[in-house]
Amino acid sequence: MKKYNINKNAGCWLAAIALLLASCSDYLDKQPSVSSDAPITDAAQLFALIDYVPNTYETNAPAVFMTDDCGLSMGLIDAYATLAPQAYYTAFFSDGIAAQASDGLWSGEYRKIYACNTIIAAANSVTDPVNAKEALANAYFCRAWSYYTLAQYYCLPYCEQNKGELGLPLRLGQDFEESLSRVSLEETYNQIFADLKEAESISQNAVDPDKRWRASKCAVNAFYARLYLTMGDYQQALNYANQALGNAPALFDYNTFKEGRSTTYAASQGMPEQTLYYCETNQWSAANFLYFSEYIFTRFTYTGNQWMIPSSDLLASYDLTNDLRFKWFMIPHSNRRFNTTYDEYRYDQLYDGRYAFSGLSTADLLLTKAECEVRLGNWQQGLKDLDDLRAHRYVTGTDSKLTASSQSDALKQVLAERRREFPFSFRMSDIKRYSVNDTSEDDVTITRDFYEMSMTGPVKSNVKHFSVKGNDPLLAVPITDVEINASGGQIQQNPY
Repeated sequence: MKKYNINKNAGCWLAAIALLLASCSDYLDKQPSVSSDAPITDAAQLFALIDYVPNTYETNAPAVFMTDDCGLSMGLIDAYATLAPQAYYTAFFSDGIAAQASDGLWSGEYRKIYACNTIIAAANSVTDPVNAKEALANAYFCRAWSYYTLAQYYCLPYCEQNKGELGLPLRLGQDFEESLSRVSLEETYNQIFADLKEAESISQNAVDPDKRWRASKCAVNAFYARLYLTMGDYQQALNYANQALGNAPALFDYNTFKEGRSTTYAASQGMPEQTLYYCETNQWSAANFLYFSEYIFTRFTYTGNQWMIPSSDLLASYDLTNDLRFKWFMIPHSNRRFNTTYDEYRYDQLYDGRYAFSGLSTADLLLTKAECEVRLGNWQQGLKDLDDLRAHRYVTGTDSKLTASSQSDALKQVLAERRREFPFSFRMSDIKRYSVNDTSEDDVTITRDFYEMSMTGPVKSNVKHFSVKGNDPLLAVPITDVEINASGGQIQQNPY
């Protein structure tokens, strides 16, 4: 294999690229690739990069442990010292986050960006130009998505005041000499729009049910709706949501889910024997959840430790009797460790709590449409927009329609519904955008009492009260020192 000479300023990308080239689709082990002297010559090779299933996963500790959806308790920290790295996020301990050896979200998204850049560089020189054009549109779409995802966590929220703040390093080619300096937030969003514009050439109108991770016109419009919603342009977000809904798949009725399995745990430390009942999705692997019928573009928040612990505030937002999202996915007594009491809830949407949906879906579009209608003054219609969604999420025959007495009350109801539908995965982006829009009534302050953290772990003698608003620099996740040092200082750390 040809070896590249990587200078010190580009070293932080080496591990990500090596992982991509080592683990991407089987064709890379047999066919020419960017890691050899021979060129990529066939469009099928480009699609093999797009169809690489791990690209749909977003290893995302900030989403799981940082927002007010997180209910990680001091008791769990006492029982499991190994949770200390995750607790750095819960305690907003920037130095500890920056000192970690790796960050799966940052490296994972830039690995995907490199794959997209590979496709973009090779698309014009491969056989089968029609399919190459389709692969190229997918590459631009996926690159835009990765930059959008990174911006939600490592940057301040988008608004006029923040346009000049730190954005992201924009890697648009395969040249390791390319600058790693962070451009402005405005330039970052401009690049997302530029890539999404290129993706509009996609030919597929509706979602391919067998390849939901590929782009379609429906996905492009849904992404525009998400992007404009994030930026506070509610009319544009509404327009694109309506366009996307024209080709969106039907909602799935949660009443048709089946109980997947039950597990009985013996008594532990004074706790009685407990039997846990799981939804069938607890046992779903990628072979199942990649093809869930509501998905428009598949992406998933991933946490290997399976510790999506919902806060009491999140749990209290559900109708505990009739809301099937609570019944199926909020599992009580579910920490499943035997050396402590097992009275914590755990969010278990997919594959035993490893994954939660973070991509584009029909439910997402309906919630965007409803929110925009309410914010634009048509609040009665906004509530009505969610009738069908809630009918598919509540026990059949129950009165699931939202009601409100005013526009302000309607906004509160719709945003609460959004939180119930997409806990963890959407919450960071939502908290940030709420903080910089033209109303203060949706602002969220993350509050918790939690151990103060040090580089060696929790300082159990000091319980600190945290109060963090959506535009607080603490919610711009630190980039690891490993990445900054490997860049030769080109990558600038977020200021705290």
